[in-house]
Amino acid sequence: MLHETKSTWILMGVLALLGAGAIAEQAREKMLEPKPLLKLTLRDVKEISRDCTGCTSMHLAKRQGEWEVTQPFVAPADQDQVQKLIEIAASPIRRSYAAAELDPGKIGLVPPFATLILGSRTLEFGTTEPIRNDRYVRVGSTMALVQDRFSQLLTATPESFVDRRPMARARRLLSARVMGNPMDAKALENLAKLVAVRVEPPPSRFAAHNINVEIEGGRSAVLRFEVRGEELALVRVGVPVVYIIDRASASSIGLGW
Repeated sequence: MLHETKSTWILMGVLALLGAGAIAEQAREKMLEPKPLLKLTLRDVKEISRDCTGCTSMHLAKRQGEWEVTQPFVAPADQDQVQKLIEIAASPIRRSYAAAELDPGKIGLVPPFATLILGSRTLEFGTTEPIRNDRYVRVGSTMALVQDRFSQLLTATPESFVDRRPMARARRLLSARVMGNPMDAKALENLAKLVAVRVEPPPSRFAAHNINVEIEGGRSAVLRFEVRGEELALVRVGVPVVYIIDRASASSIGLGW
Protein backbone atom coordinates (compact mmCIF):
# COMPACT_ATOMS: atom_id res chain seq x y z
CA MET A 1 0.00 0.00 0.00
CA LEU A 2 2.82 2.37 0.92
CA HIS A 3 4.58 1.55 -2.33
CA GLU A 4 1.44 2.36 -4.37
CA THR A 5 0.99 5.69 -2.54
CA LYS A 6 4.62 6.63 -3.20
CA SER A 7 4.22 5.77 -6.92
CA THR A 8 1.08 7.88 -7.11
CA TRP A 9 2.88 10.89 -5.61
CA ILE A 10 5.79 10.44 -8.01
CA LEU A 11 3.39 10.29 -10.96
CA MET A 12 1.59 13.41 -9.76
CA GLY A 13 4.91 15.19 -9.43
CA VAL A 14 5.94 14.24 -12.95
CA LEU A 15 2.60 15.44 -14.33
CA ALA A 16 2.96 18.71 -12.42
CA LEU A 17 6.44 19.26 -13.85
CA LEU A 18 5.20 18.51 -17.37
CA GLY A 19 2.30 20.92 -16.90
CA ALA A 20 4.59 23.65 -15.58
CA GLY A 21 6.92 23.09 -18.53
CA ALA A 22 4.03 23.39 -21.01
CA ILE A 23 2.83 26.60 -19.36
CA ALA A 24 6.35 28.03 -19.42
CA GLU A 25 6.71 27.14 -23.11
CA GLN A 26 3.39 28.80 -23.94
CA ALA A 27 4.47 31.92 -22.05
CA ARG A 28 7.80 31.96 -23.91
CA GLU A 29 6.06 31.62 -27.28
CA LYS A 30 3.65 34.41 -26.38
CA MET A 31 6.56 36.69 -25.46
CA LEU A 32 8.17 35.97 -28.83
CA GLU A 33 5.00 36.73 -30.83
CA PRO A 34 5.23 39.99 -32.82
CA LYS A 35 3.39 42.82 -31.10
CA PRO A 36 0.69 44.73 -33.04
CA LEU A 37 0.92 48.43 -33.82
CA LEU A 38 -2.16 49.01 -31.65
CA LYS A 39 -4.60 46.80 -29.78
CA LEU A 40 -7.95 47.91 -31.19
CA THR A 41 -11.18 46.15 -32.14
CA LEU A 42 -14.17 47.25 -34.20
CA ARG A 43 -16.00 47.87 -30.92
CA ASP A 44 -13.28 50.27 -29.67
CA VAL A 45 -13.60 52.68 -32.60
CA LYS A 46 -16.50 55.01 -33.36
CA GLU A 47 -14.87 57.35 -35.91
CA ILE A 48 -12.29 56.90 -38.65
CA SER A 49 -10.51 59.47 -40.81
CA ARG A 50 -8.30 58.57 -43.74
CA ASP A 51 -6.17 60.85 -45.87
CA CYS A 52 -3.39 60.26 -48.38
CA THR A 53 -1.29 62.11 -50.90
CA GLY A 54 -3.26 62.66 -54.10
CA CYS A 55 -6.48 61.02 -52.92
CA THR A 56 -9.82 62.19 -51.54
CA SER A 57 -10.00 62.53 -47.76
CA MET A 58 -12.61 60.34 -46.12
CA HIS A 59 -14.38 60.20 -42.77
CA LEU A 60 -16.53 57.39 -41.39
CA ALA A 61 -18.67 57.38 -38.25
CA LYS A 62 -20.66 54.78 -36.35
CA ARG A 63 -24.26 55.91 -35.93
CA GLN A 64 -26.90 53.83 -34.15
CA GLY A 65 -24.68 50.79 -34.44
CA GLU A 66 -24.08 51.15 -38.19
CA TRP A 67 -21.07 52.59 -40.01
CA GLU A 68 -21.55 55.41 -42.52
CA VAL A 69 -19.32 57.31 -44.87
CA THR A 70 -19.83 60.93 -43.74
CA GLN A 71 -17.23 62.72 -45.89
CA PRO A 72 -16.91 63.52 -48.80
CA PHE A 73 -20.55 62.38 -49.04
CA VAL A 74 -23.03 60.52 -46.85
CA ALA A 75 -23.79 56.86 -47.59
CA PRO A 76 -24.08 53.52 -45.75
CA ALA A 77 -20.61 52.01 -45.32
CA ASP A 78 -19.46 48.49 -46.13
CA GLN A 79 -18.87 46.93 -42.69
CA ASP A 80 -16.21 44.54 -44.04
CA GLN A 81 -14.21 47.42 -45.52
CA VAL A 82 -14.41 49.31 -42.23
CA GLN A 83 -13.19 46.19 -40.39
CA LYS A 84 -10.21 45.96 -42.76
CA LEU A 85 -9.26 49.57 -42.03
CA ILE A 86 -9.31 48.94 -38.28
CA GLU A 87 -7.35 45.71 -38.71
CA ILE A 88 -4.43 47.73 -40.11
CA ALA A 89 -3.75 48.72 -36.49
CA ALA A 90 -3.22 45.03 -35.66
CA SER A 91 -0.38 44.67 -38.19
CA PRO A 92 2.52 42.81 -36.48
CA ILE A 93 5.59 44.96 -35.91
CA ARG A 94 8.63 43.52 -37.68
CA ARG A 95 10.99 46.08 -36.18
CA SER A 96 10.46 49.12 -33.98
CA TYR A 97 12.54 52.27 -33.50
CA ALA A 98 12.60 55.21 -31.13
CA ALA A 99 11.59 58.44 -32.87
CA ALA A 100 15.15 59.82 -32.67
CA GLU A 101 16.62 56.84 -34.57
CA LEU A 102 15.12 57.73 -37.95
CA ASP A 103 14.84 60.89 -40.02
CA PRO A 104 11.09 61.28 -40.82
CA GLY A 105 11.91 63.04 -44.08
CA LYS A 106 13.97 60.10 -45.33
CA ILE A 107 11.27 57.52 -44.67
CA GLY A 108 8.39 59.35 -46.33
CA LEU A 109 6.74 60.91 -43.28
CA VAL A 110 7.15 64.56 -44.32
CA PRO A 111 4.39 64.60 -45.37
CA PRO A 112 3.10 61.08 -44.67
CA PHE A 113 2.17 58.82 -47.58
CA ALA A 114 -1.14 58.33 -45.73
CA THR A 115 -2.71 59.07 -42.35
CA LEU A 116 -5.27 56.90 -40.59
CA ILE A 117 -7.03 58.14 -37.45
CA LEU A 118 -8.87 55.43 -35.51
CA GLY A 119 -10.79 57.10 -32.72
CA SER A 120 -8.14 59.00 -30.74
CA ARG A 121 -5.14 57.15 -32.20
CA THR A 122 -3.22 58.34 -35.26
CA LEU A 123 -1.13 56.17 -37.57
CA GLU A 124 1.11 57.88 -40.13
CA PHE A 125 2.49 55.82 -42.98
CA GLY A 126 5.74 56.52 -44.79
CA THR A 127 7.57 54.87 -47.64
CA THR A 128 8.59 51.21 -47.94
CA GLU A 129 12.08 49.94 -47.23
CA PRO A 130 13.80 48.43 -50.30
CA ILE A 131 14.57 44.86 -49.17
CA ARG A 132 11.24 43.41 -47.99
CA ASN A 133 8.98 46.30 -49.01
CA ASP A 134 7.83 46.69 -45.41
CA ARG A 135 6.24 50.07 -44.72
CA TYR A 136 7.33 52.59 -42.11
CA VAL A 137 4.59 53.62 -39.68
CA ARG A 138 4.66 56.24 -36.93
CA VAL A 139 2.38 55.81 -33.93
CA GLY A 140 2.97 58.49 -31.31
CA SER A 141 6.67 58.51 -30.46
CA THR A 142 7.32 55.07 -31.96
CA MET A 143 8.28 54.23 -35.52
CA ALA A 144 7.94 50.70 -36.85
CA LEU A 145 8.21 48.54 -39.94
CA VAL A 146 5.22 46.36 -40.79
CA GLN A 147 4.38 44.11 -43.72
CA ASP A 148 2.51 46.23 -46.26
CA ARG A 149 -0.78 44.45 -46.97
CA PHE A 150 -3.00 47.51 -46.75
CA SER A 151 -1.77 50.26 -49.10
CA GLN A 152 -4.74 49.74 -51.43
CA LEU A 153 -7.09 50.57 -48.53
CA LEU A 154 -5.15 53.73 -47.69
CA THR A 155 -5.48 54.99 -51.27
CA ALA A 156 -8.88 53.57 -52.31
CA THR A 157 -11.69 55.85 -53.41
CA PRO A 158 -14.41 56.70 -50.87
CA GLU A 159 -16.91 54.94 -53.15
CA SER A 160 -15.12 51.62 -52.50
CA PHE A 161 -16.13 51.91 -48.83
CA VAL A 162 -19.84 52.27 -49.62
CA ASP A 163 -22.16 49.33 -48.92
CA ARG A 164 -22.71 47.76 -52.36
CA ARG A 165 -26.36 46.96 -51.63
CA PRO A 166 -28.58 49.72 -53.15
CA MET A 167 -31.31 48.87 -50.64
CA ALA A 168 -28.97 48.66 -47.65
CA ARG A 169 -30.69 49.27 -44.30
CA ALA A 170 -34.13 49.44 -45.87
CA ARG A 171 -36.78 47.53 -43.97
CA ARG A 172 -38.98 45.00 -45.80
CA LEU A 173 -39.86 46.10 -49.32
CA LEU A 174 -43.64 46.17 -49.83
CA SER A 175 -43.85 46.92 -53.54
CA ALA A 176 -42.05 48.50 -56.46
CA ARG A 177 -43.02 49.92 -59.83
CA VAL A 178 -40.64 50.00 -62.79
CA MET A 179 -41.52 52.92 -65.06
CA GLY A 180 -45.04 52.65 -63.64
CA ASN A 181 -45.37 48.88 -64.04
CA PRO A 182 -45.62 46.73 -60.87
CA MET A 183 -42.63 44.52 -60.05
CA ASP A 184 -43.51 40.88 -59.34
CA ALA A 185 -42.88 39.28 -55.92
CA LYS A 186 -39.71 37.39 -56.92
CA ALA A 187 -38.14 40.44 -58.55
CA LEU A 188 -39.02 42.49 -55.44
CA GLU A 189 -37.30 39.89 -53.24
CA ASN A 190 -34.20 40.02 -55.46
CA LEU A 191 -34.20 43.83 -55.38
CA ALA A 192 -34.00 43.74 -51.58
CA LYS A 193 -30.89 41.51 -51.81
CA LEU A 194 -29.30 43.18 -54.84
CA VAL A 195 -25.50 43.67 -54.62
CA ALA A 196 -23.51 45.80 -57.05
CA VAL A 197 -20.26 44.56 -58.58
CA ARG A 198 -18.75 47.96 -57.75
CA VAL A 199 -19.67 51.50 -56.73
CA GLU A 200 -18.64 54.56 -58.74
CA PRO A 201 -18.89 58.36 -58.42
CA PRO A 202 -22.06 59.78 -59.99
CA PRO A 203 -21.77 61.36 -63.45
CA SER A 204 -22.74 64.98 -64.02
CA ARG A 205 -25.68 63.80 -66.16
CA PHE A 206 -27.75 60.65 -65.74
CA ALA A 207 -30.49 59.93 -68.29
CA ALA A 208 -32.50 57.38 -66.37
CA HIS A 209 -35.74 55.51 -65.83
CA ASN A 210 -37.35 55.26 -62.39
CA ILE A 211 -38.11 52.44 -59.96
CA ASN A 212 -40.43 53.63 -57.17
CA VAL A 213 -40.17 51.48 -54.03
CA GLU A 214 -42.52 51.36 -51.04
CA ILE A 215 -40.83 50.29 -47.80
CA GLU A 216 -42.35 48.99 -44.57
CA GLY A 217 -42.86 51.74 -42.01
CA GLY A 218 -44.28 54.31 -44.41
CA ARG A 219 -40.99 55.00 -46.17
CA SER A 220 -40.24 55.06 -49.88
CA ALA A 221 -37.24 55.20 -52.19
CA VAL A 222 -36.64 56.18 -55.79
CA LEU A 223 -34.08 54.31 -57.87
CA ARG A 224 -32.94 55.51 -61.27
CA PHE A 225 -31.28 53.26 -63.83
CA GLU A 226 -29.76 53.21 -67.27
CA VAL A 227 -28.11 50.50 -69.38
CA ARG A 228 -24.37 50.82 -70.03
CA GLY A 229 -23.32 48.07 -72.42
CA GLU A 230 -23.42 44.80 -70.45
CA GLU A 231 -24.06 46.54 -67.13
CA LEU A 232 -26.82 48.47 -65.44
CA ALA A 233 -26.06 51.75 -63.66
CA LEU A 234 -28.35 52.31 -60.69
CA VAL A 235 -28.71 55.38 -58.46
CA ARG A 236 -30.69 55.55 -55.23
CA VAL A 237 -31.90 59.13 -54.90
CA GLY A 238 -30.27 60.70 -51.85
CA VAL A 239 -27.15 58.49 -52.01
CA PRO A 240 -24.61 60.23 -54.28
CA VAL A 241 -23.01 57.17 -55.89
CA VAL A 242 -23.72 54.85 -58.82
CA TYR A 243 -24.21 51.11 -58.19
CA ILE A 244 -22.98 49.06 -61.15
CA ILE A 245 -25.09 45.91 -61.56
CA ASP A 246 -24.12 42.97 -63.76
CA ARG A 247 -26.52 41.69 -66.41
CA ALA A 248 -27.56 38.55 -64.51
CA SER A 249 -28.46 40.53 -61.39
CA ALA A 250 -30.33 43.10 -63.48
CA SER A 251 -32.34 40.29 -65.07
CA SER A 252 -33.23 38.96 -61.61
CA ILE A 253 -35.15 42.17 -60.89
CA GLY A 254 -36.87 42.18 -64.28
CA LEU A 255 -34.54 44.57 -66.08
CA GLY A 256 -33.26 42.29 -68.83
CA TRP A 257 -32.15 43.62 -72.21
